[in-house]
Amino acid sequence: MKNLGTVFTVLILAFWIVMNTLMILRQHELEELGLYQQKVNRFLESSHRRERWLGIYRRGQHNTRKLGYSGTTIEKTLGADGTEYHTTIESKIHVDIFGKGAWLLQRILGRGFIEINGQMIQDVDLKPMNLSIEVNLPQGTQFHVQGREDGDSFIVTVHNEAVGLPSLKIPRDKLELGNGLFPSFPLAGLEEGEAFQIPTFDPVFQRQEMATVEVVSLETQEIDGVLVDLYTLETTFRGTKSKSLVTRDGTLLRTELGPPLDGTILRREKEKNARRGVRDD
Repeated sequence: MKNLGTVFTVLILAFWIVMNTLMILRQHELEELGLYQQKVNRFLESSHRRERWLGIYRRGQHNTRKLGYSGTTIEKTLGADGTEYHTTIESKIHVDIFGKGAWLLQRILGRGFIEINGQMIQDVDLKPMNLSIEVNLPQGTQFHVQGREDGDSFIVTVHNEAVGLPSLKIPRDKLELGNGLFPSFPLAGLEEGEAFQIPTFDPVFQRQEMATVEVVSLETQEIDGVLVDLYTLETTFRGTKSKSLVTRDGTLLRTELGPPLDGTILRREKEKNARRGVRDD
């Protein structure tokens, strides 16, 4: 295969990152797990199925360029063994979004878009039961991430048509499926001053990450001529700090990322508008 060497290098790197990340994972207090589950349920109070579409932009000195989009759907449903949470993602993110570090990714992956499509199923306690993600790299290389529960563990396998890696056994914990750039948690019922940590699964770099979320303020602002209560959330994820505006019902309106991704903005849009303007190189 023409790109066999590159694929093998990427997969080995992913394996190394995952294994080293797992060494430093922290367990969480039971009440903290319950708090997160409570806020997910509040997010789904008005509807058992909610969607969130975000346009991804990079602000430069002279213009603002659209570099992708991310769509997330979360659904609370009744499965064979009780309540289940089904989360799906559809993302298309240009490697240029990573700023100064993009040149390294371009050397490894090529110039263009990373496309991510996947689904995760969680049980009533928000512990993962099943995971399926397809990642397409700019060079045209495609690989798959599969996950399944196995007792108190979650087994993750990364492979493509040419190369596979040994399965990884991860302690079962609640995982939030994000777009790899920024985790947009489905939370409502927030309170000013709250802070908690949430483990996430990063489908771009194939690793588990810890996100820290703090509710720093609640203010009334005018949105489209209507006064709306907005929470300001500060999230730390993979060394990047971000600031988000979220309504009481959990609707994410806007996120601004800090260094090293400063100038990157995620903005709420309708589905068709989110996809619009994203073109292949």
